Amino acid sequence: MTKRVKAGVKLNVRTAPSTTASLVGKLAAGTAVTGTLSGGWMKITTGTYVGRFVSATYLV
Repeated sequence: MTKRVKAGVKLNVRTAPSTTASLVGKLAAGTAVTGTLSGGWMKITTGTYVGRFVSATYLV
């Protein structure tokens, strides 16, 4: 499934599905993210951050 980062947001990319997990990068508003959704998080399956997580709250 592919979603986009909401407008006005710089979305944190993390090592695990937790707000306390290490930050490994940020995605700009409008960036397409492909992955699988579970428990309010998306596990990224393509691109630079394969295997990393973003909060689904900030995706549309």
